Amino acid sequence: MTLGFKRALHCQKCLSTCFDEKPACPPSTSGFSSAPAALPPGWSFIWSRRIPNKVKVFGWKACRNALPTLENLACRRATITNVCATCQLPGEDLAHILLTFSFSRQVWAISNLPMSIISCWSLDAEHWFRQVCHGLSSSQGDLFLLMSWMLWKNRNKRLMGGMGKLALKVVNEVICQLQGYTKCIASLAPQQCPKIEHLS
Repeated sequence: MTLGFKRALHCQKCLSTCFDEKPACPPSTSGFSSAPAALPPGWSFIWSRRIPNKVKVFGWKACRNALPTLENLACRRATITNVCATCQLPGEDLAHILLTFSFSRQVWAISNLPMSIISCWSLDAEHWFRQVCHGLSSSQGDLFLLMSWMLWKNRNKRLMGGMGKLALKVVNEVICQLQGYTKCIASLAPQQCPKIEHLS
């Protein structure tokens, strides 16, 4: 019992160290900026979402600058050409993939999410995700995170030589996935038992 408890404490310390690890590359400053705002601390803006866990993990990794963008791979001295595979612009960072890339802007425009909130890249990915989720409603925040994940997934497919999807198809697929997931979660919710009145 004592050995197991010590191992648990050791694992907890290791996890804390991992979560507090600083990103390998400096924050991106890709053409968008705004004054930093006081936003709620913690990670509930991601983990409390009613979206698939793989999308939550993507959002958390994006905020920690832990996704293998070409910019991050170059910072880790990988032998790559840091040029966007689609538009051939140099410096493929997360801001380019999710926001400044022309295809991404098409997707956001079709999604009907407020561009006035989404288009303000601020400081780094974490602050941008926090700022956007804080400015959107709960359902819009779910859609935003799922849309970001789909843009990342579409980018990976193009990078591997595949054909990416059209912007309208990406948006429709995200909406269908979100509706299906929400419906599934609602069907699994525990049923409330009717109250029984005690006879006097």
